Amino acid sequence: MRYSVVLNWEDEPPGWTAHVPALHVATCGDTVDEALDMARELIALAVDGMREDGELVPVETVPPQVHVLDVTEDEIASVIAASTTF
Repeated sequence: MRYSVVLNWEDEPPGWTAHVPALHVATCGDTVDEALDMARELIALAVDGMREDGELVPVETVPPQVHVLDVTEDEIASVIAASTTF
C-alpha cells in the first residue's frame, strides 16, 4: 500500500509533524527520518485497526498536491475587512 506523508516543521515543541492525509492521522519525530519511521508505524496501526473494525481502508488514488502561496499584508487586511462587513 502506498500513502503520501506530508511533513511540516513545528517550532514548539521543535520537530517534524508527519500527516497522512488519506488516513486522517498524524505523528511526529525529531528528524525527518524519525517522523517518516513513525508515520510508517502509524499507517500500519491505522490500517490494522480499520480492518479489525470492519471498516474500508482508504486507498490513495491521487496523491495530495502541495502549493506554496504568497499572501500579502494588503490581501490579509482586505479579507478581514470584507468579513467584518456582514
